[in-house]
Amino acid sequence: MTHLTAPQQAAHPALSPALTQETIRPALTLYLDVHRHPETSGEEARTAALFADRLTAAGLDVTRGIGGHGVVGVLRNGDGPRVYLRTELDALPLRELTGLPYASTGPAMHACGHDLHLAAATGAADLLARTADHWRGTLVVVGQPAEETLTGARAMLADGLYERFGRPDAFLAQHAAPLPAGLIA
Repeated sequence: MTHLTAPQQAAHPALSPALTQETIRPALTLYLDVHRHPETSGEEARTAALFADRLTAAGLDVTRGIGGHGVVGVLRNGDGPRVYLRTELDALPLRELTGLPYASTGPAMHACGHDLHLAAATGAADLLARTADHWRGTLVVVGQPAEETLTGARAMLADGLYERFGRPDAFLAQHAAPLPAGLIA
């Protein structure tokens, strides 16, 4: 696990307070919207559109409709590794009873953190686009539909994910966990 101290955060240009705020606000806006309006597997049209729009706004070259509602955003930045960052678009068919002001009122909810994963992926893409002089390679951000039914990844592969966007050198996914702020596991 890595914990960045305040001096370490301040010393890294990608983590300046102003740049952090510029990337967090749109990510938080996406999180709240997607949390309020969850869509179950195979029904993620609105979520996919919001995700694609955010990646486009960050400067990625975006392709929609991969394996259903799948989204792929590509950020090319010279020679280097091709790194895939995967997130999920769908929610579960459960009624939310949290009482949060931004809670879903429909028959679905983001009980597994996919809303958080979407926000984090767009924030990471935005930050990497803004700090391109600090890294080299190709970032491929994948918004996978139908993760909860275990059909979305297969559909994206069948639709030519690797043939169309290249084989990854690394493929990263994420999972939400109850950790203190600033701690990465």
